Parts: sequence; structure tokens; C-alpha cells
Amino acid sequence: MRLASSWSAARTIPSAACTRLAGGCTMHAPIRAAAANRGALDRVRRFTGKGTPASVGGPWGGAFGVQIGTGGSSWRVRGAIVLPPMDPLPPPSADFGLHQAGELLRTHWGREGALKSLTSYEDRNFALLDGCGEPSHVLRVQNAGNRARLQLEAMILRCLARELPGVAPELVPTSAGDDWVELNGADGRLHLARVMSWVPGPLLADLKGRNLETWFSLGELLGRVDRCLAELKVDAGAGQHSWTMEATSQLASLLQYEPDPKIRSMFEAVLLMYGGRVQGVIEELPQQLLFYDANEFNLTGVETRDGARVTGLFDLGDAAVSARVAEVGIAVAYAIQLSEDDPLPVALALVRGYHQSFPLHLEELDLVLPCAAARLTMSLMHGRAAREADPHNAHLTQHTGDGVLALEALLAIQPEQGAHHLGVGLGLLSGTGSPGPRDEKDLLSARAAVLNPALSLSYDEPLTILRGTRSYLFDAEGRAFLDCVNNVCHVGHCHPQVVRALANQAASLNTNTRYLHPGRLDYAQRLVDLFPAPLDTVQLVNSGSEATELALRMARAATGAEHFLVLGGGYHGNSQGAVAVSPYKFNAPGGGGAPNWVHELPCPDPYAGLHRGPDAAEAYAASVQKTCLDIEARGGRVAALLAEPLIGCGGQVVPPKGWLSRAAALVKSHGGLCIVDEVQVGFGRVGDAWWAFEQEAFVPDMVTLGKPMGNGHPMGAVIATGSVAQAFGEGPEYFNTFGGNPVSCAVGMAVLDVIEQEGLIAKAAEVGAHLSQGLCQLAQDFPVLGDVRGRGLYLGVAFVRDAKTREGDPERLARVVARARQAGVLLAIDGPGHDVLKIKPPLVFSIADADLALAVLRRALEQTA
Repeated sequence: MRLASSWSAARTIPSAACTRLAGGCTMHAPIRAAAANRGALDRVRRFTGKGTPASVGGPWGGAFGVQIGTGGSSWRVRGAIVLPPMDPLPPPSADFGLHQAGELLRTHWGREGALKSLTSYEDRNFALLDGCGEPSHVLRVQNAGNRARLQLEAMILRCLARELPGVAPELVPTSAGDDWVELNGADGRLHLARVMSWVPGPLLADLKGRNLETWFSLGELLGRVDRCLAELKVDAGAGQHSWTMEATSQLASLLQYEPDPKIRSMFEAVLLMYGGRVQGVIEELPQQLLFYDANEFNLTGVETRDGARVTGLFDLGDAAVSARVAEVGIAVAYAIQLSEDDPLPVALALVRGYHQSFPLHLEELDLVLPCAAARLTMSLMHGRAAREADPHNAHLTQHTGDGVLALEALLAIQPEQGAHHLGVGLGLLSGTGSPGPRDEKDLLSARAAVLNPALSLSYDEPLTILRGTRSYLFDAEGRAFLDCVNNVCHVGHCHPQVVRALANQAASLNTNTRYLHPGRLDYAQRLVDLFPAPLDTVQLVNSGSEATELALRMARAATGAEHFLVLGGGYHGNSQGAVAVSPYKFNAPGGGGAPNWVHELPCPDPYAGLHRGPDAAEAYAASVQKTCLDIEARGGRVAALLAEPLIGCGGQVVPPKGWLSRAAALVKSHGGLCIVDEVQVGFGRVGDAWWAFEQEAFVPDMVTLGKPMGNGHPMGAVIATGSVAQAFGEGPEYFNTFGGNPVSCAVGMAVLDVIEQEGLIAKAAEVGAHLSQGLCQLAQDFPVLGDVRGRGLYLGVAFVRDAKTREGDPERLARVVARARQAGVLLAIDGPGHDVLKIKPPLVFSIADADLALAVLRRALEQTA
């Protein structure tokens, strides 16, 4: 964070009690003057969701036992970092004056002289002046007594004093040889005091003639410093605090407090960029201990004939272990704010300087500008919190514009183009760029010319999607979109483990099932092992539609009957037979209605259906009994009930508990089977089991699988009891050219591996509960949200015009989804009345993703009120 903690900084700021904050704003120090006001503190707590920071191994985070840094850049162990809660305000600063500082210096360091109080974000700093009135040393009294933090800083200072003398302050030991002195403040808090040498030269903030050479020199200095720090062995969690790059993901919950719609839109765009481009990638890049706060009030320099040059740095209060690229991104963020040049030349100059001292990898260049945008966003949002704490302080609104303008300039750069520019500038890439994206109008024209017109596009403003990762999609311009509806890419778009499995097997063999292959048998056995007995036989196909067709044939073969019971709003595939048993399709305009062998039951919707209340399960089951009797009265017999345990296209409906098992038992009493369609909700999406039907105390005769099975690779299956499979096997041979091919089986096995290794079922429960709770909170503020329902990460929200009549409001929902799409969050609409918001993202969807989706949804609701 930006600190003004030197005497020269105090001279450049109008008020001696004023400190420059990271957002480009200024803030009175100590902040306790504002926080002491109960109303102001309450406003801060409403903004941040908490009061003072909670401790995780101390207020800055602690050590987590994973050592990195054995020489050169190191790599973070995934999951080793635990971030403290987001809180932009420090605790009250130490009550410590000039007289006490003088006594402390005499007693413990044997030094005397005139003292000058310096400004600081939270600590108390004093300059010790020499005989000429110039500062020679700094006494720093740490606000919160954190020994681990001071030990970390002492280690860094000794390293720099040894390897780069004169670049940073040198720690001055006490007369007893200690690094610091422990003090008890008047309020009982522990404070730690230490003395350091003064770093000569004016602040970068005061240097004139800043130009591209200035930023090159800054990059070169940071590269030399980080190259030294890379040799230090520290724990992976060392120094973590709420300003580290990884804390960016926690900012989404604060979006609602930014009143300016343009600024908030920029914040949303940055958080989407961070989630899609940085999060999940930055952990795999070189990690090490970093200075981490290269702003103009922590850097010193000199004026030269060629312009200002950066020569020194101080204030290691933000030093932390993080990705090396974060150091560069943070420095670029502050440099862009200070410079009058365009962002790309500034960034390239700084990156060139750093690369000359400490060579960067090409992969790191992809994240330089996104990290810079993330730091600017964090700074501006922290500044908003400070203004909430003290709204009448004029200093808090000074210089905030430079951060906003810098952020706007960064967002105008396409990420791929920015990274390519840096790569070319370092000589790591050729100057030939990739061809630009095809024009959207051309794509639409080509689509109309060669594709079947029955195919639809999502959104009135179609998206050209070219890339995906985890829960994010990217359009032709490189813009990130949060995917809240893709339950096909179950373990995340382009999961590398799944991609590797596909590529490796495709490079070895892919052929049909007429040959023995161990991969097919291993996968089939593993799949069967996930089901309760007597579901013990697998037939692999290529889609959910194929699975439905096969299940219908198997039911007829096993029962000799022809009639099927289906649920209103149900959807089971796009083939002729699947559409015939899908009321969602055959009741649609031009659908033609149900064939005479298909019988539609009322959708068991306990919110807006025919039956509500505690007896709804029995009431809906009664219609099953009546339909079976009607079929038999006309001389027919029931082959099977085909039902989704959660009705998707019917409106993300959660039937009343016990309905499905009752319905299955009734059908069985009439000689029929039960086919459960888990195509949308299977493979752990519901969060409490692998399969949604497991919540009911029964086992179906067949289960159809599809969408998530191959994470985007076309796969499907029917899992059946041995008796049903045997009956089908007595008929004509069943052959499927591609079903169960070795590549598909390798992909399916990899998907199961990822689900288990990454704990995605438990994650679906955790994130789904968080998301559901957030939706319920929105429903309290927006009555149009009539019903929030679902399990795990399979959620629906009914939009209603009237809470009493529960009449749907499809128009409002359409406007909300369109607004969210414009903001970069992809949602979808379902239900026969097109009045249900559906949310079914990849299972890697995180709490941060959920918070961002909720924040955007709130704004969309506000904008469409």
C-alpha cells in the first residue's frame, strides 16, 4: 500500500497528518481519529463485513510449513496460502510522541538528536536528524506487535545490505544487540520499535523529469532486489495480507458499495479478468519473497540529465511471498498513474528493466497487465472504504482520478495484444502478430448460409467464444465472461488433466468396441462402482440423447410394454424418440404434442405447481396411480416412468421429498420400470451424492448419463440392472460405432479422477450453499425473486410479478440476464414460462466466482427495477 513514511514525504504533503493511499487518494493519519467515531466505524464494517482484521498466524498471516526459495525462483505449493480477511483499514495507530521517541533512542540505542515526526499509514515513524538538520536514521514503532513480520523484514534488510548496499535501509541493532525493543502501549497493546538508516534522495513522487528511462530504472532496481530475495528460504504463507495479489478474489463482495456505475463496471471487468486470466494460473508461476509495494512514496531516486532515475527503496511492511509477476504488475500500476505516456510504453520500459536484471518467462508476461489492473482496482476499492469511514475529509478525494484514468487506460488494451507487445519488446516473440478476429457480422452471415436455421444462439447480442478455462470463457476480443450455466464442462473448461488424457489416448489408439481394450473395462467398472446394487451393467454411448433412446428400447425389451410416463416440462434429448418423451419439446410451438404411447404427468413443482404444502408428494404420486390405471383400462401396459430427479428445463424444480420413490413404487406395482435421467444433475453436481436420486430411499432400474460425463467430449451411458440388461441382450445385437471408444473412456476416467482428487462434490455443496444464501438475501431486497431452489450447484430462481399469485415475470428476467451478460456474467433462462433463472456452472466455480455473480446480479436487478 502507498505510505508516506519519510521526512521528505511530509514536506511534499500539505498536512503533516496526511498520508497518501494506494488508490491515489489521501487520508488523514492516524485513521483512528475517524475510526473512533462509532458511526464511521459502523460504516466501515458495513463496507468490509468486519471490524479490525482477524488474525491468521498474526494479523499479517503466518507460516504454513511449506518452504520455498532454495535459490532462484520457486514454485508455490497449491493450497499453501491462507489469506486474512479483507479489511482495508488498519487498527488504531500507536499513541507514541516525540518525547517518548527520544527516551527510547537514548535508552536502547544510545543515540540523541533532534527528532521529526513522519507520517505513516498505521505505524509511528520519527526521523533522527544529524547536526546539519538532515535525517540520518528512522525510528519506527510498529502499530501491532507482530514479531513474525519484523523477523521477515529483518531478514530482508540484512540480505539487501549484504548484496545491494545503499539500496535499502540498514537495520541498526540496539545497545544489547537486538533487532527491536518491545513496548507496551497505553492501551495495553504490544508495540515493537526498531531503528534503520535513512535512505538518501528525494521520493519518486517529488522527482521531476520522469520518463521511460525512469520506469526502466525502477524495473531494473526491482529485478536486482527480487533476485536477491529469491535466495531467501521462507514459508509459502510468509507475509500474506489483504493487499497481496491473491486477495483480489475477495473484492467481489464489496462491489455493491461503489456508487458510480462506470467505475463499478470497470471493477467488474477487472475482477472477471482476474478470475479468468490470473486466478488458477498465478499459483503455477515462479513464487518467491517480494518487496511488493513499489509506489512513489516508497522509492527514492536522483535527477539526471536524461531524466529521473530510481535508486532506492524502503518500507518493507508489505513484503510477502507471491508470484514474481505480481511485483512487476504492482509497479506497472503505480507507474501508469504517475506517467503521462501511454500505458504500453510505460509497462514495456519497466518490464525491460526488470527482465535485464532478473529474466522473466513468457508465461509471466501474460499476467503483467491483468495484475496491474487488479492492483489499481484494489487500491480504488480500499480508498472507497476509507472515504466511507470519514466522508467529510476533503483529503480523501484528492488524486483519486489518476487511479480511475489509469484503470480505464489499462482496460482499453486487449490482454493478448498487451502480452504480445511485451513479448516482442523483450525479444521473446516475433513481431508478427496473429490475425485479428473475424467480424461478428461475417460470422452471422456464414452461419445463416451453411448451418441449419433450427440452431439457436444465446443472447440477443451473440458472443463469439474462442477460449475457456475453469469457469471462464473468452470472446474474440479477449474479454472474460464468468460462465454460470455450463454444466457440460463439469470439472472446468479445458481442464489440463482431461485434455492430456484425451491427447495421449488419441495418439495411441481410437477404435470401436469390437476389440478388447482394458481402458474400456476399467472405466465401466469404475462407473458401476459409483452406483448402488443392483445397478451393475454399463452401455456406453455418445450423448444423453442416445442414452434416452437406448433406455426406451431396453425398457420395452424388459417389460414387453409400450407406454411411458413422463413429467411436465421434462426434456430428455434431441432425437426422434427422445423428443417424443420430452414435454418441454412436444408442447412447444410446432412440437406436435405427445404420441399416444407417452403420458404426461403434472410437473411435481411444490412452488407453482398444482399441489403445494406438506402433502404435495402424495398428491403428485396419486396422478401416477391414476395414469397407470387409465392406460390399463384402455388395454395398454406401462413400460416405464422416465423422470429427472430435479426437473431442469421444467424450471430447475426440486420435487417434494419422497415423490420420486413413491412414483417409482407405484409404476413397479403395475409392472413398469423406473428410468432416472441424471444427464444434467449427475456426477456430484447436487453436492451431497454422486447422483441426485440417492436422496430418495430407492434404486431405479436404469440411469441415463450424458453432458458432464466427458467434460465437453461427447459421452453418454445407460446404467442398468443385470436383469434389464439381460432381457435387452436377448434381442437384436446392439452396436455403437463410437460409444465406449478408448479415447472417450480415457476422458471419462480423467473426469472421475478430477472430481475425486479436487473434492468437487464437497465444493459443489459449499459453493452452492454460499450462492443459495446470497440469492436468498437478494430475494429479501427484490420481491421479483419469488423462489430460490436447488441442490448444490444446480440452482433456480423463479421470477414472479406477484408473490401471492406466483405469476411468472419472464420479461424482467430477460432484462436481468441481458444486463448480466453485458457486465460479463453469463446466466440463462428456463422453465415452460421462461421465467426461471438457471444457474449450473462448472464445479470448479469458487466462492469468489459466486460473490462476483451475486454482485452483478444485484446490479442487474437494480437497473431493471
